[in-house]
Amino acid sequence: MSFGEYFHSVDVSFLHFANLSLAHPWNDVVFKLWTSEVPWFVMTAFFFGQTAYRRQWRAFTLLLWLGATIGVSDGVAAQLIKPWVGRLRPCRIEDLVRVVDGCAGSWGFPSNHAANGAAFAVFWLLWKGPRPGLIAVACAVTVGFSRIYLGVHYPSDVIGGFCFGGSLGALSYYLYTRTLARRWAA
Repeated sequence: MSFGEYFHSVDVSFLHFANLSLAHPWNDVVFKLWTSEVPWFVMTAFFFGQTAYRRQWRAFTLLLWLGATIGVSDGVAAQLIKPWVGRLRPCRIEDLVRVVDGCAGSWGFPSNHAANGAAFAVFWLLWKGPRPGLIAVACAVTVGFSRIYLGVHYPSDVIGGFCFGGSLGALSYYLYTRTLARRWAA
């Protein structure tokens, strides 16, 4: 067995564990909620409202920068990387998984949910510090796991999304703090 075949068998084994062995109606509800955009929109609205209420305008610009970072993550993953890699989602392969909530587009690598969540979490960790940052990381990991549980991504799709999004979040925060924040402070 080649390394690629072994890696794929481990990927499918973990997918089956998450998608089939943990299957339960309550888990279906919980992970469908976590994979939806609702928690992220609620959190974003809270942060924008809190920032506006406190009149922390520098924080407001940083929140806008964070939003742009997530937009770049989403666009690059969906429009450039996915078509280039061309890996089918597991829910597109007949009888591979239990499809919980429908199957989105054809391509799965990398997971946009994982990439966007990691971009947010790493940026947030660097900006706000360990305690709020680790909460954001835990949320991103839960969203990533939900994608595997729902049968729409392989674990390696999620890991690839975490790597891409986390790197982009760190780079974006670095660019903001090293260039734009200094320019705006002058």
